[in-house]
Amino acid sequence: VTVGPVAPQAGTNAPGSAPTLALPAVGGPALAFFDGGTYDYASTNGPARLYKFVVTDSVVLSTTVDWPSAEDLGLYFYTADATTDFGDFADAGGAAAHPETIDNTFGPGTYFMGVTNFSLTNPPYYGITITAAAPESGE
Repeated sequence: VTVGPVAPQAGTNAPGSAPTLALPAVGGPALAFFDGGTYDYASTNGPARLYKFVVTDSVVLSTTVDWPSAEDLGLYFYTADATTDFGDFADAGGAAAHPETIDNTFGPGTYFMGVTNFSLTNPPYYGITITAAAPESGE
């Protein structure tokens, strides 16, 4: 897949303006999009691009980030205050190791996802893919 220049989504620098992601239905097609630009949200884990999502019923989200260059990106999740870490993060590979993927179970509520850049340069773009599954009983 060849990706041309990506127009950065606006508002990723603050919780009040973060773009709201429309989560996929359980078992339905994935949400997939490209973004890029400045990592200007000062998250607790490093400079990030921030996205908001609302969960109406408990769900397991499988989230992947991938990019075409040697930077070190990670995915972090936050509660509704956009500062408190939530669940597991995807940042196991270090520089140039990608994609990064993580599964988390979310209960009803508002959450934020930060794409964090630990490098001195920015990738030309990154792709996010999110799929939704029903939690196993007891989760």
